[in-house]
Amino acid sequence: MNYTSISKHPEKTHNWKYSDEELTASASQFKHRSEWKREANKHYQAAYWRGILDLCCAHMQPMASPYAADYEIYAYEFEDRHAYVGLTFLPVARTFMHKVRGPVAEHAKLCRTYTRRSLETGITREQAPDSEKRWIERYRSEGWILLNKNSGGTTGTVRGRKWTKELVIADAKRFATKQAWIDGSQGSYRIAKREGWFAEASAHMPKRKLGVGAGRTVSQVTRDKQSAAKSGKTQSADAKQAKSVAITKWWTDRKSSKVAEVLIVSS
Repeated sequence: MNYTSISKHPEKTHNWKYSDEELTASASQFKHRSEWKREANKHYQAAYWRGILDLCCAHMQPMASPYAADYEIYAYEFEDRHAYVGLTFLPVARTFMHKVRGPVAEHAKLCRTYTRRSLETGITREQAPDSEKRWIERYRSEGWILLNKNSGGTTGTVRGRKWTKELVIADAKRFATKQAWIDGSQGSYRIAKREGWFAEASAHMPKRKLGVGAGRTVSQVTRDKQSAAKSGKTQSADAKQAKSVAITKWWTDRKSSKVAEVLIVSS
């Protein structure tokens, strides 16, 4: 058997131990190629070398597309019978933005009692505009005073934007960890680092586990010594003399203890 040729062509080795059905089933659990590759890389690589990667990923959507996620139709209902109906594919970020600006935030200054309702979930981009229009008409027919500036029917466009502190924090709330944040939105991650908003934006994310010595208390004397060592300062003559005396005493005591041990054993 030519082992060299096998090592150069991994498609001839372990990638054939999975059937087409197994690879298709594995791929069906994910919405995006990057997720499948990250969570089940062996299956992903096997499908690639077998030439069926596109077939396995036919149902997937590109992660970079802002419309890859499902849409949600939602409504804000105020106690004074005002309402706002909207649609989004980023519900967490959109909810945060409603709290800081826009018609919902402005009306909340006048009426503080309101409820956010999820009206429809799991709808596609194509279905979202008509669904939003239907819900707007329904709220209007039921006597609600709508805060919407238009009658709906569009999904809007995704444009380049200036990252404000509010937008960065809202974007960060989409992610559970710092690693997921930088993988999913490097723009807001780097802006947060640069502008000093990182600690606040990542407050909901788990803290990094520190290594050996974490939490160890250090005396002021030790800190002064460490600072002097880093700055290249030499020890004073008194410090050197004290250290020399201490070392001499240690050696004297050690020799005495060794002599005592020998005398005890010999006797």
